[in-house]
Amino acid sequence: MKTSILFKIILINLALFLFIACSNDEPEYISLKNLDMTNNWHTIIDNKAEGLSNELYISKNFIPEFRENLSSSKIWATSIDIYRWQKKEILVGNIDTTDNYFIILDSIQGNNLLWLNGKLVDKTIAFDPKKIVNITKFLKPNSENFFITRNENNLKNGAGINSIWITKAKSKTKLLPKPKDVKLTLNHIPPSYHDSLIIYETFIRSISPNGTFDGMYYKIPYLKQLGINMVWLMPIHPIGRVNRKGKLGSPYSVRDYFTTDNNYGTKKQFNVMNNRMKQNNIKLIIDAVVNHTAWDNSLIKKHSEFYTHNNSSEIISPLKTEWYDVADLNYENKELRKYIISYFNYWLADMKIDGFRCDVSEMVPMDFWNDLRKNFKSNNIRPFMLAEGTKTENLTNGFDAIYGWDLYNAFQNIHKDPTKSPEIYKVLETELQKNPKKSEIMHFAENHDTPRAAKSLGNDDHNLALFFIFTAPGIPMIYCGEELGNTKRLNLFDKTTINWKIKDRKTYNLVKDLTSLRISSEELMKGNIDKINDIDFIAGFSRTYNDSTWNIIGNYDSISHLYKCLTDSIIYSDKNTKITADGILLSAKGYCIFK
Repeated sequence: MKTSILFKIILINLALFLFIACSNDEPEYISLKNLDMTNNWHTIIDNKAEGLSNELYISKNFIPEFRENLSSSKIWATSIDIYRWQKKEILVGNIDTTDNYFIILDSIQGNNLLWLNGKLVDKTIAFDPKKIVNITKFLKPNSENFFITRNENNLKNGAGINSIWITKAKSKTKLLPKPKDVKLTLNHIPPSYHDSLIIYETFIRSISPNGTFDGMYYKIPYLKQLGINMVWLMPIHPIGRVNRKGKLGSPYSVRDYFTTDNNYGTKKQFNVMNNRMKQNNIKLIIDAVVNHTAWDNSLIKKHSEFYTHNNSSEIISPLKTEWYDVADLNYENKELRKYIISYFNYWLADMKIDGFRCDVSEMVPMDFWNDLRKNFKSNNIRPFMLAEGTKTENLTNGFDAIYGWDLYNAFQNIHKDPTKSPEIYKVLETELQKNPKKSEIMHFAENHDTPRAAKSLGNDDHNLALFFIFTAPGIPMIYCGEELGNTKRLNLFDKTTINWKIKDRKTYNLVKDLTSLRISSEELMKGNIDKINDIDFIAGFSRTYNDSTWNIIGNYDSISHLYKCLTDSIIYSDKNTKITADGILLSAKGYCIFK
């Protein structure tokens, strides 16, 4: 009896001990050292754009509809602008005060906002290949932390964030790629004219009311007068009808590689247009879309083995995209490679174009581009090859130029915070450090994937962006109608005609002046770039060729600033900037080149 009572007492004490032990368990804090945050987010679809007014960025107001990954979803394929709100909560322990914590957003498509614990920590416009944001001051130690994003499908062809990570480091620079100590070189000889190019991107459908090669033909004298020496035509091939986006379809859904879209004109009319360009010393490149085809491309039936298949042997769209109007090509197939190479050769040899802008170059295996360049060499031709990519490996595998998204993003950042003007030189310096000699970076303030610069930057900051694009190393690019101050975006899937009336005479005259100045000066085409003294709100650098140095500065402030220097010679400036006894008095939003 006594034994039984003693046993019960022991059991009760044991249960009490376990209860107390469990209730004192430490919560499972998540390490922020290298945390993958991509998957399993609470989601709300905000069709009526009521999220901001309803303060969904505050956790208690966020009532989720379902869970999903952060990256793109099929709903983004709709033709309606919508918002996707997503929330993720993590339990953070102690914060290491000797380090900083960064969130890394990879391949952001569409306008994106990010809040942490109700505080806005990042805003991305249109596109950013990679964003690294310091979130240390927003984190709450030893408690739940709430991350909320709002992504807008403003691009109409997919949006979202490919991946999102949190990590810690002493500084942001520790997370950036280190410039290589050994300078890379191109493994091919670029065209002799590569460092003197001024590119004009245009869409045949939008160039004129009838949207034809003839419409482009009549614009050639205008482009010549503007100072353009290379035209990049967005895809000119027949557009797919199956799974078409919009009424007219995306030009990046190619039904036939070896002919032109009937709506644009015949190959004979294309040749007439091309010949007139040559007569005006304007080179022509076309958009090569060789990562995928339209679903009604004849290759689907004739050579289904050219395509990527899923486990059910069905042809699929490119992975991790919402490009439902196209089918993914499989470059493991050697015959496909031969076929695509024959496409490049045809347009160079038979149609006499000067090169290609290669769509989503980094989605095609790099060894293919290397093989393509070897093919060019064996045929003794040197076309100009522009990659729609940012990685250095494009340049070491046959391309002459890549996209300069970093400078585009710098312009956007400085527009929001003019004190960040030194970013311009930092971007240009990094580009030169990490990329091969004789390679080029194409710089732009807008293109067909972004909002119009006159709208996103405003006229003054757009003009400053143009000033730096034309005075920096690399290749300046103008998107059709940009020089006129147009604010209306061209629709890729429907008919939008460019308004050729000059809305901003200052922008138009600036482009004309800068094209003329660039083509006539070795300093701007070939000069080395060096750092000059930084002053708040003033961006700048110098360009030196042989013994001649030009200093280039621009004022991002809304008031004038004195840039102290010794000079008596202004090469080019806005009308209100002047030389004083102490240096250059830069007008508000003014710019200047001086010796």
